[in-house]
Amino acid sequence: MFIVFLVDGKTRILLPDNQWGLNVRQNLRINGHTVSPCADQNREPGARDEAELSRVDDLLDEIGL
Repeated sequence: MFIVFLVDGKTRILLPDNQWGLNVRQNLRINGHTVSPCADQNREPGARDEAELSRVDDLLDEIGL
């Protein structure tokens, strides 16, 4: 199962409901980001524009993933 999380109130990130997803959320919080389950659980790839996808990549790069 996957859950959509909202990071810093502007970036939706789709993470699995497993230890890896928990580690990602914890590392983002350690780096000062706010992470909360997103009210919009739309998992469709087209739901995010290129700028948002780029921010997701930047966040994952920031924590070394």
